[in-house]
Amino acid sequence: MEKRRISEEQKRAISATMKARFALPGTREAVAAKTKAFWDGCVGEARARKCAHLTNPEAQAKSHETQRTPEFRARRVAWAKAGGSGGSR
Repeated sequence: MEKRRISEEQKRAISATMKARFALPGTREAVAAKTKAFWDGCVGEARARKCAHLTNPEAQAKSHETQRTPEFRARRVAWAKAGGSGGSR
């Protein structure tokens, strides 16, 4: 699959949208709280499992492989249509 290039205009539009979204009152605090809740009490083996894809090449490859399956792509499309944040970063 060929990667699509994002034009400078599109990059500026995305950046403006994200800046506007994070300018809303309480947004930064909500993101910080959600991040803290995700990692709270997560130490040792549990933390290693949660962040394995960040540090382990085999886990990273498995994750990338999984994201390229037709089933995963179909779910991601469904999330996007439902208004979720299932798109790629």
